Amino acid sequence: MADDWAGLSAQLGKMQQAWYVAARSYWSVFDQNSDTATIVAEDGSTRQVPSWRAMTNAIINRVISGQMTFTGSGNGSLRQTADVGAGFAQWRSSGAFLSLYCPRNDSAYTLWRADSAARYLANCMVHARNYDGSSATVQYRVANGADGTQGDAVFEMMGDGSFTVVSPAGGQNVKLSGGGHVLARGLIVPGAYTRATLPAADLWPAAVAYITDGPAGPSHVFSNGQKWRIPTMTDL
Repeated sequence: MADDWAGLSAQLGKMQQAWYVAARSYWSVFDQNSDTATIVAEDGSTRQVPSWRAMTNAIINRVISGQMTFTGSGNGSLRQTADVGAGFAQWRSSGAFLSLYCPRNDSAYTLWRADSAARYLANCMVHARNYDGSSATVQYRVANGADGTQGDAVFEMMGDGSFTVVSPAGGQNVKLSGGGHVLARGLIVPGAYTRATLPAADLWPAAVAYITDGPAGPSHVFSNGQKWRIPTMTDL
């Protein structure tokens, strides 16, 4: 009986030691006020390691500062393999591979930026634009030189359906308004056809095309909804 009590006492002692080691290590690792933790082995030896707080802050700081290196597969350094798909109409509530929170309406937020050792190359920014919660803006900028003095090409899409292309010189080259109007600062060149290859006029009312074999040579034509017609021409 004495041997049984001695064995039981020894086992209880080991369990108590294991509990002490686990509890002490656990509280040390998850200490919210320390960046170091003390891990205790069963033999009583200790080892200093970073705490959970230190590891979490290191990961956050490295990601924010751009120092984190991701290595993945499938020809991507950062890769999503879980199914986060949803219908187009559910885009506001569906899962996202990359999510950016933009708390201020008066600020533009960079979703991504590409650069090289010599210069910045391109970026994508989002902007709430107005305090009243109206049209948001997504803007792509592409560098036109080694620095910003040459100006950037800007491609801007707005929530009202407008799309604008701004030249490096700063002027709007192309604008497609939400109402369907088109502004072009340069030439407009319609598609070239022969009379035989023109699509049916009733499928493209008000369309303009260019034919290479008109009765008097190459000419523009327009559809009146029934036939393709050649406008009356006067040489400049």
